[in-house]
Amino acid sequence: MAIVINDEQHGGGGEWFTAGLVGLVVVIVFVAVYFLFFVSPGVINSALPNSGLSSIDAITSLNFNPSDVVSSPLFTGQRQSVSAQPAVGAGNSQPFGTP
Repeated sequence: MAIVINDEQHGGGGEWFTAGLVGLVVVIVFVAVYFLFFVSPGVINSALPNSGLSSIDAITSLNFNPSDVVSSPLFTGQRQSVSAQPAVGAGNSQPFGTP
């Protein structure tokens, strides 16, 4: 004698949700591949703002001398306001029991 067990029917909505989710992932992957490999850089550069890029020239023309910074009164006048904490051992000193 055979025993037949029928699963409950959940209305059939699960298959459509799964198919829609897989389709959305496939579309996102195709769009990403398209923009990575097939779009010319000119299209991407036209979407970027150009206002902040001109200020880089002003920064690169600055003369920076690290010795002036280290010997400045503002740098040498610093004091430590918090004392250093003593090092404390972490964990159990006898991890495998008593000696």
